[in-house]
Amino acid sequence: MTPPKQPTPRRSASGRRVASTTQATPSRRSLLLAVLVPVVTLVAIAATDGSAVSPRPPVPPQEAALSSLQVVCPPALSGGDVSISSARATGSVALRLGDVRSESTITQDATTVVPDQDASVVVDGRDALAPGLIAARIDDRAAAALSCAPPQSDYWFTGVGAASIHSSDLELVNPDSGPAVADVEIYGANGIVPVDAVRGVTVPGGTATTIDLAATAPNRNELAVHVTVARGRLGASMVDRISDTDRYADWLAPQAEPATSNVLLGLTKGAGERQLVVSNPSEDQARVQVKVIGSDSTFAPVGLDEISVPPQSVVVTDVSAVVRKAIGKQESGLLVTSSLPVTVGLRSVTGSTTKDLSHAVGAAPVQEAALLVPKGDATLLLAAPDVSGAVSVTSYDAQGKKLATKRVVAKRLTSASLALPKKTSMVVVKAEGKPLPAAVRVVTDRGVVVLPLQELVLSTLVPAVSPGSASVQQAGEPVTGQSLP
Repeated sequence: MTPPKQPTPRRSASGRRVASTTQATPSRRSLLLAVLVPVVTLVAIAATDGSAVSPRPPVPPQEAALSSLQVVCPPALSGGDVSISSARATGSVALRLGDVRSESTITQDATTVVPDQDASVVVDGRDALAPGLIAARIDDRAAAALSCAPPQSDYWFTGVGAASIHSSDLELVNPDSGPAVADVEIYGANGIVPVDAVRGVTVPGGTATTIDLAATAPNRNELAVHVTVARGRLGASMVDRISDTDRYADWLAPQAEPATSNVLLGLTKGAGERQLVVSNPSEDQARVQVKVIGSDSTFAPVGLDEISVPPQSVVVTDVSAVVRKAIGKQESGLLVTSSLPVTVGLRSVTGSTTKDLSHAVGAAPVQEAALLVPKGDATLLLAAPDVSGAVSVTSYDAQGKKLATKRVVAKRLTSASLALPKKTSMVVVKAEGKPLPAAVRVVTDRGVVVLPLQELVLSTLVPAVSPGSASVQQAGEPVTGQSLP
C-alpha cells in the first residue's frame, strides 16, 4: 500500500522550514448533497406535519348536549322558599350546599315551591333536567325577587350603598367542593376605594361568605362593585337596603360587563326619588347621554344634560322628574349611551307613607328566555334600541297550564309592553329575529319587583381538538353561561 503523500516543506522568509498546508477541493457530489438534503428535509416536514412550519388557526368550539347545570340562589330575606321549574323536562333536581342535600321533583312549565330554604342553595340539574332549568328567590313579604343564575366569572353591581341609611351586602356562594377565590374592586365618587380586606377573598368549598360593605368599606357615596372570580366558581348576589329591616330591601341584579349602550327597563310610577348611578371603570373620562325610550320614539329629556364621569369613578344624577314625567305618559325605559363602556343602575324609592325600594334593571338582549314571575300585576317590557323586532310570549300558571301566547312587536328606537295574565307563574319569551332587551315588572300590594329575563341554558361548548390547532374556548362552557363543574 502506497503511503499518503506528505506535504513538501518550504522555507519561510527567516529561513526556517515550515510545513506547507494544502486545502482539499470538494467534489461535485458533495456539493450536490449539501444543497439537496436540507431542501428534501423541509419538504418532508411540510408534507407530514404542517404545524411544524406554521400553527393552524384556532378552531371554534362545537356545540354539544348539556348534561349538567347548577344555578345559585342567594339566602332568603324574610321567606325561605325557592321556586323551581323547567322549560324542557320533568324529573328530580338536587338542592344542595356542602353537606346539606335534598331532592325535589319538578314538572315541565309548572312551578315547584320548595319551602324552608333560608340559606344559600344550589339547584343542580343533571341529564335531561339540565337544559332549560330555572329557579328564583321570590319574597312576597319584602316585595323582592331574584333569578338564580349559573356561576359567572365577572359581576358588576352599580348603585351599591355602604352607609347607615343605604347599605348593601355582597353574598358569595361556592357550589363546588374546592375553594374559590374572588377579587372585589370598589369604585366611588373619587376613584377606586382601597380596601385590602376584599382582595383575594377565599370561599371554602360548599359554603357562602357575606361581605357587609358598610362595615368593610364605609362610604357615604354611591358605589359600584366589580367581582372577579380568580379561582374556582362563585355565584354572587347583592342585597340593597334603605333601612335596617327587610321590608325596605331588594336584590340588585348584576350587569355582565360595562357597555357603551345600556337599556334600563322597569321604571316605576308614583311620587318619590330616582337616582341614576353611572360607573366608569376605564382610565379616561366618559361622556354619557340619557334618553327616554318610549312606545312612540326615543328622545332626549328636557333639562337633563350630558353627564361627565371621571376615570374609575361613580357619578349620581337625580332623574326623579324625568322618570315621573316619562312613565306618566307612556310605558318607557331609559337608553344610556356613552363614549366609553360604563355600568348603570337606577334606584327608586317611592310611596308616601310606606316606602318601597326597587331597581330598574339593565336588560340584556335575549333570544330564548324564561322567568319565574312573582304574584301581582305583571307586565312584560321590551325595547328595540338598534333594530325593529318581535317576540312571542307564552305564559303558564303554577300547574303548568298554558294561559296565553301573544306576539309583541317593537319598532326601532321604541319600547313595547304586554300585560301578562293574572295567574302567570312562568313566562317564556322567544325572539323571532335579532335578540331584544326584555324584563318583567310586577306590581304587588307591598311594592314593585323588576326582573331581567334570563337566557335559557340549553347546550354547552366543547373544544375542537386536532393536531396543531387550538380551540378558542374552554371545554364544558355552556353556550349562555359558565355553569359546569
